[in-house]
Amino acid sequence: MIIRYDTTTEDFFKEYKDAKLIVDYYCTTGISTQDRYSYEIILIDSVLMFAFNSPNTENYNHVSYENKRILPNLQFAEFKIDLTSAKLTQIKNGIPYPNASANNKEVLIVKFDNINIRGGLFNYVLYESSKSQKEIEENVAFTRKESSSIGGDYEKVFSELKQYISNLDSLITQATVK
Repeated sequence: MIIRYDTTTEDFFKEYKDAKLIVDYYCTTGISTQDRYSYEIILIDSVLMFAFNSPNTENYNHVSYENKRILPNLQFAEFKIDLTSAKLTQIKNGIPYPNASANNKEVLIVKFDNINIRGGLFNYVLYESSKSQKEIEENVAFTRKESSSIGGDYEKVFSELKQYISNLDSLITQATVK
C-alpha cells in the first residue's frame, strides 16, 4: 500500500506559544469529500474545546455544535499522566492522506513536555459486500496500522479525549439517522 503523508508544518497554535499543553484530535468520517461528518477536540492547558459538524446530505443530517469548558483540575492532572504514559512517538513524518474519499481519518497533534507529535492514521469505510465482518475488521486494523504515522498508545489518548465529550455519541446518532 502506497501512502502519501502531508508534511506541511504550519503551526495552527502559534498564538498559544505560552501554553504548556496543546492536544488537537480531529476525526472525519464519510464516503466522499462532501458527504461526511467531523469533530475536533482541542485541549489547550485546561481549556477543552469541542466542535462537531455534519452536512445536510443524502446520508447525513445537518448538525453543528460547539462547546468550550475548563477541564477540572483532577481530570486535567490525570490526562497529563495518561498522555505521558501513552509513550507517543512520531514514527513517520506527517499526516497520512487517504487515496480514496470513503475513509475514516484521525489526526493527533500534541505539544507537551518532550512530546511533539503531528500525525495520524486512516482506514477505508466501504468494502465489497462479499467480505465478512471479520475480514472488514482485519482490513480496518491493517490499514490503520500501515497508515499510522504515530506510535505508542494513541488509542488510549483518543478514548480519553472522547470520554470528555458526553454528547459525542448522541451527535453522531443525530447526524447519521436519516
